Amino acid sequence: MKQKYFLTLLLLLAAATASAYDFEVEGIYYNINGNEATVTYKTTSYNSYSGAVTIPSSVTYNGTTYLVTAIGDYAFHACTGLENVTIPNSVTSIGDHAFATCNHLTSIVVDSGNPKYDSRNNCNAVIETSSNTLIVGCNTTIIPNSVVCIGKRAFLYSGLTSIEIPNSVTTIDIDAFQACFGLTSVDIPNTVTSIGGGAFYDCSNLASVTIPNKLTAISNGTFHGCRSLTSVTIPNTVTTIGSDAFSSCRSLTSVTIPNSVTTIGNSAFSQCTSLTRVTIPNTVTTIGSFAFMNTAWYNSQPDGLVYAGLVAYKYKGTMPDNTNITIKDGTLSISGYAFANYSGLTSVTIPNSVTTIGSDAFLHCSGLTSVTIPNSVTTIDREAFSNCSNLADLTIPNSVTYVGDGAFSLTSWYANQPDGVVYAGSVAYSYKGTMPDDASVIIKDGTISITDDAFRGRSSLTDVVMPNSLVCVGRSVFEDCEGLMSVTIPHSVTTIGDRAFCYCIGIKYLTIPNTVTSIGEEAFEGCIGLNHVYSYIIHPSKVKSGDHMFSVSSVDGNSYYSGRTLHVPRGTADAYQANEHWYPYFGQIVADMEPDAVQGDLNGDLEVNIADVNAVIDIILGGHGFIAVADVNGDGEVNIADINSIIDIILYGK
Repeated sequence: MKQKYFLTLLLLLAAATASAYDFEVEGIYYNINGNEATVTYKTTSYNSYSGAVTIPSSVTYNGTTYLVTAIGDYAFHACTGLENVTIPNSVTSIGDHAFATCNHLTSIVVDSGNPKYDSRNNCNAVIETSSNTLIVGCNTTIIPNSVVCIGKRAFLYSGLTSIEIPNSVTTIDIDAFQACFGLTSVDIPNTVTSIGGGAFYDCSNLASVTIPNKLTAISNGTFHGCRSLTSVTIPNTVTTIGSDAFSSCRSLTSVTIPNSVTTIGNSAFSQCTSLTRVTIPNTVTTIGSFAFMNTAWYNSQPDGLVYAGLVAYKYKGTMPDNTNITIKDGTLSISGYAFANYSGLTSVTIPNSVTTIGSDAFLHCSGLTSVTIPNSVTTIDREAFSNCSNLADLTIPNSVTYVGDGAFSLTSWYANQPDGVVYAGSVAYSYKGTMPDDASVIIKDGTISITDDAFRGRSSLTDVVMPNSLVCVGRSVFEDCEGLMSVTIPHSVTTIGDRAFCYCIGIKYLTIPNTVTSIGEEAFEGCIGLNHVYSYIIHPSKVKSGDHMFSVSSVDGNSYYSGRTLHVPRGTADAYQANEHWYPYFGQIVADMEPDAVQGDLNGDLEVNIADVNAVIDIILGGHGFIAVADVNGDGEVNIADINSIIDIILYGK
């Protein structure tokens, strides 16, 4: 926790030293902008403002008078001795984080007649910054109805004790109220649909909170450390409770998880020492590692395998030698660390109902010699069987479509695999052994995904052929494969993970099919040889795009990117030009390609929807149309089966 605060302060202080002031008058620092002046900070590792500060409406320096119109970014940040500020009616702009971490600031007074900010009787001033981050004064804060978003770290470390959020607000961004130690209650209106991670992190006196009923997820760390929170009602719109969402809420005594929830993240309720009653519905299919660690509920469970709803959560107590575990029928998943470090476990029977084996679930279970994974399992998370040194007999069915990195590291099973690409179910798990020079790898048909880091750092890899069955290219799969010169992403791929091809400096040409719906952060970052990218994606705004997808940090941006060309389908250049994840990394965008055909798209709008169902019906009834495209299931006929195939595409994407 202290580390998080320290890092936050470092970021703020780093920003503070980025620019210098132009002049100083009576202890206030200014930058010049034509005939106007902006209040700024002193060029030191700290700001010197303290006590009461009154900003004048104009200031004279070297015989010139400047109108004070703005308070700049970070102008008063980290002024822990600042108690109150008076802002003249000439100020119409206040920058980001202008008063962040001013934890003794109790009053911001805005002069009457200010055209933009309301003084509210010289107290409780509400000031909207240039990016919707808000600054408060006095103890009660009233946000005007015009505000839609409460920005990142808007009230970070502020001294407010209560807040009224209007119905106009739809978003509360990350860390918005972090460490507001005086905040005791907050009523979040039902208009709010998104609350960022850490929004109320360590609000230690927050005893009451209303969670809006339009929220679908409680983000990571949202209420971490709210140790005065005694109860919480989770609405039945929520499907996900994130990691550390309620961790260290030590006064929380009971929680009912609604039927809408399917996922509970790592340490979600850990260290809730007073939590005696937990209701977990059968809809919950996944529970993360240590989700209920050191809660009164878990501590009161009898020794042995503890279940949380339909999840095998954790083995509790001392395990005898030569223990055989049979997980009960109907169990949906095995949580992370469920059996970790139990060397006495010699066998485990997993029922056909289990779909997921969590990260580190059997870590260091050296007594395990054989495991049969049933056909129901689709996911084996990272390091699930890592360091099970005697595990030689392992049956992995083709139903497994995702395997996390290190899932079978340091097992006898992996050690006995021949050199080359090692497969686990329908997954290309890793490359084993020394790769020869100028290596070309053909990933076998039927492979659904490639595990994170599978080929990372294999500089002698020059060519890889991916099958049309492949759906997911994992995180950092080909990162630092400097010799990779040729790669074709098949039309079956929907996901390209973070840093998947990062620093593959030899790639010159890249084709991205229109099936791709997600490209991770820095996916092609550092690919300095990449001069031509051919993207068949029709709607770039609909693709989940990470930051810096094509960036090259080691080369000057303007001169480097000017030589790059992005080729896109006809009619889509404007859409790419308007997308911040694409246009900055290319000198020119050329719409010179014919769009890819989309399976099930009969009317040519490059989407599959009810209109295509109607088009098939027309053909069946004797109308005209492209029969080859209408035969969606490929059986040589156009009939009701093709309608069902289109409906499957609409509903399930396949």
